[in-house]
Amino acid sequence: MEIAETEGDVLATIKFAELALGEARHPAPSLRAATTKEIIEHAYATMIQAQERGPAVRAALGEAHAGLRTLARLNATLAKKIRWGTGVSGGKPSLA
Repeated sequence: MEIAETEGDVLATIKFAELALGEARHPAPSLRAATTKEIIEHAYATMIQAQERGPAVRAALGEAHAGLRTLARLNATLAKKIRWGTGVSGGKPSLA
């Protein structure tokens, strides 16, 4: 098992058997508690990252939405062609 920070930095690795059975062969790493200032700084940095990524996320969602609208129009057009017998099969409704 690994103990890691939210950013993914591994602070310590603990063998599951040692954790479950209490047979520690190595001294446990000493983890200090974060100060209030560190917690606030981390929260602020996370907020800034979220704000910076917001426009890119909105742009990607807009592109996905536009793609889905295009797909819906194509699907509707294909359904009309199949329904009215003007599909690719030469006048006969076909899905093949």
